[in-house]
Amino acid sequence: MFKNYLLIILLFFSFNGLSQSVDKTKYYPEVQPIKKSVKIDSIKVEIMSFTGGELINDVLQFEGIQYLKVEFEGKKVIGKRFDIKAKEIWNGEIKEISTVYESPVLNENFFFNGDTSVLPIRVIAKHANDSILKVWFRFPKLAATKEYKAIDSDRYVLISAIDETKWDTYVNTPDGKSSPAMVNEGQIKTNEAFPLLVYTLPYEMQGNLWWGNVNVCGRDIDNWGKRFGIKHYVVFEMEFKE
Repeated sequence: MFKNYLLIILLFFSFNGLSQSVDKTKYYPEVQPIKKSVKIDSIKVEIMSFTGGELINDVLQFEGIQYLKVEFEGKKVIGKRFDIKAKEIWNGEIKEISTVYESPVLNENFFFNGDTSVLPIRVIAKHANDSILKVWFRFPKLAATKEYKAIDSDRYVLISAIDETKWDTYVNTPDGKSSPAMVNEGQIKTNEAFPLLVYTLPYEMQGNLWWGNVNVCGRDIDNWGKRFGIKHYVVFEMEFKE
């Protein structure tokens, strides 16, 4: 019980403390729980929403905190290294590409207690104030915090850029066009960057707000802004290297 209360206190005061706006109606997007699983060049990866019970989930939503867990099959990445980069896309144009993290060659020393069964990465994201997105990446034994310019909106959502479903080569998208789908086996290779997560605003269709996903909007995530009128989003790409 004490741990639960401690976590609640920490969450309330994390990411620049409690919300400063007391007279503003806050928008809470309905985010469905995520659990995605796929093999990348025989490397299994799962992306899962954090679930801590109704009370903690309410606190996360109240504070606008997005929390995802990414787990790679550890034994398959031993001897490789990886990097994560962020693409900031404004009005359909890539304005900046920056490095989130570049790992050393992965060996037992990189993992907790030498346990190489899973390579865990935890990602916490929050619209910290009117113009900043704050994203915290937790790797074994170290962490990296990054900030990105944003617009004043409570509608940013951190979503998975992978899906466990194996699709045909093309899918129809909301703008009525066809787009290459995410075919998870044989499409993504070592030494090729692949989209892992997207921190995005929604797009509007038929009077409703929608958050893009690969199955519906296609794999060409860099062009979602142009095709669906998404003003701003950040794509986090990852690459395993031999």
